[in-house]
Amino acid sequence: MPLQSAVLPMLPIETARAARATYEPSSLLLLVGEHLDAILANVDFQFLYRADERVASTPALLAVMTILQFIEDWADREVAYAIRTRTDWKFAFHLPLDHLGVEEPLLGDFRKRVLRDPRGLAMFDRILNRFVTLGTAVEANRNQSNDAASIVRAVQVRNDLEIAGDTLRIAIEALTAYWPDWMRDIALPHWYERYSAQFPAFRLPRAIASRAAMLVTIENDGRYLLQAIHQRDAPALAASLTEIQRLEIVWHSELPQS
Repeated sequence: MPLQSAVLPMLPIETARAARATYEPSSLLLLVGEHLDAILANVDFQFLYRADERVASTPALLAVMTILQFIEDWADREVAYAIRTRTDWKFAFHLPLDHLGVEEPLLGDFRKRVLRDPRGLAMFDRILNRFVTLGTAVEANRNQSNDAASIVRAVQVRNDLEIAGDTLRIAIEALTAYWPDWMRDIALPHWYERYSAQFPAFRLPRAIASRAAMLVTIENDGRYLLQAIHQRDAPALAASLTEIQRLEIVWHSELPQS
């Protein structure tokens, strides 16, 4: 859908039939889909974008996705997968069954734009209030408030944690496979427990402050590993591994610079 379009699509008949046959009418996603017009009435985020920018979903829909993402405690990857594969998520956003979903970078870019502009936060709060009015619970869990800025930041930290943790885990696994003796010499004691599996929500602390602190720790671990790779006694080909090049990109470009 072009960014300039302010008209929400009609709910496709096939999507409605498939979702209603599978999910309870009281489910959150079906409730959102039934009331999407009311949720987004007089909501406009276009001031956050240039007139020539086009995205796969309107900014207003990205705001609703962000709220649902907060409720589910998901990373961007999980949201994109749900919209691509689940009929209740397609129902919520009035998408046809063959819709390919939303590109993950759009979600992160939208969050950054909202946080930079007080008008964006005010518009986001308007949508939040309508969620409450409709009876959809946006719980103030993890010891945080449920205002717009807190929710957007919480989603950003959750996503950054998954990206950072899994990128570092994959890099450590690759280095260990090629140079186990060198890795035994340079690895920090907590690495083998912390980076032994992926970073699903149940492995994360609940409080946003604790999650932010965990992200800083992971960022420090990544910087330590990158510094070790560029030392004189490091394996000559370590820096050329695809997994290490990805680590460099994420640490220097995608994570917040602390």
